[in-house]
Amino acid sequence: MKVLFITYYWPPAGGVSPQRILHFVKNLSEAGVDCHVICPRNASYYQIDENLQSEIPADVSIHQVVIKDITSFIKKVPKLNQEGNIKAKSTGLLSRLAKWIRANVFIPDPKMNWVKAVTRKALELHKKHAFDLIFTNGTPHSVHLSGLAISEQITLPWIADFRDPWTKMDYFQQLPLTKSSLRKHQNLEKKVITKADVVLTVSENWRKDFIALGANRAEVITNGFDDYIKKERTPNEFLISHIGSLHGDRSLDSLVKAVKRLLDKEDKQQIKLVLVGGISPETKTSILQFLPEDRVIMPGVVNHKEAKQWMAKSSILVLAINDSKASNGRIPAKLFEYLAAGSPIVCLGNDSGDAAELINKTLSGKCFKQESTEDISAYLNKVYSRNDLEKPKTDLIDEYSRKNKAMELKALMESIAYK
Repeated sequence: MKVLFITYYWPPAGGVSPQRILHFVKNLSEAGVDCHVICPRNASYYQIDENLQSEIPADVSIHQVVIKDITSFIKKVPKLNQEGNIKAKSTGLLSRLAKWIRANVFIPDPKMNWVKAVTRKALELHKKHAFDLIFTNGTPHSVHLSGLAISEQITLPWIADFRDPWTKMDYFQQLPLTKSSLRKHQNLEKKVITKADVVLTVSENWRKDFIALGANRAEVITNGFDDYIKKERTPNEFLISHIGSLHGDRSLDSLVKAVKRLLDKEDKQQIKLVLVGGISPETKTSILQFLPEDRVIMPGVVNHKEAKQWMAKSSILVLAINDSKASNGRIPAKLFEYLAAGSPIVCLGNDSGDAAELINKTLSGKCFKQESTEDISAYLNKVYSRNDLEKPKTDLIDEYSRKNKAMELKALMESIAYK
């Protein structure tokens, strides 16, 4: 089977964004699929992780297409010069103007100018290789527009893979959209999800949302993990760690208050809060109002290997999910590596969504609403004292290996390529 993958995020892009597509391609290639990848040349990524280049199998064919990536210009605007900038509060005139332009001129996103070039390249490659299927990976959602354009010119099965929703995404409501721009987003989304043979996403709640929006067929293949992470804890050290960016839409306030109580009650070990990744200044200020600086570790943005090393050292792993309707379907990709690390998980913000269901099903931790300081505090004490902790169900966790997920995708591809 020959498959053409189209993605904006690809090594050396760092962070979580390239992980899903990279490991799909890696494992499918090892399973005998002839994988071709269209990705950008001279992209302006917010994070770079050169180590990920070594994950790409030698027999995967990479086809770079030049992109005029205006992200490089967005980075120069205050408040928009960081990953997650679309969620940032824009107070200055320049940053507010930039956000308005981003929302109403670059629809669906600033990568829209890449679509025509990618479409031309894909059609050219198809003449040479006769692909059985194309697979578009978003975000950015403009990547799916290339799949739409290709499908309008040739008959070729198409899977549109949504790591995040489009108009149903929580931060979509924060965009300063005009009514006309909103209609354009909705119309483009409708075209993509009704034209694609399969809309693929990462959670059951989001699958239902795509069905409600008109998808002919929507399927779920969750993210996953490579291998189990061996614990490497330092004696007499108790690390409570959040791995990943923290923006204003997710709060650790209740957790921080619970950590403060634990510090006040127990100080036999070096109890510390670890925040790995980009953190907004407001979040830093809020945390340091409660905790002494020597009990907070902020390593900043790290590569994927270092992130897993922090997971290995941690006694508790924290997952923060903003409490909104869209968050019911949010299962952050790092949750699967948390499962692989084996330490108790504290999930904050949404105690009834798909992420909470996964944590509860695998007995991997506890989920709490944001205001549940008392309950969080009690659970931290329970983990600290190692009192009657449940053992995770490793047989269920095994199902989420990336190899297993790639084989699910292979079966799905074969079902539509050879029908």
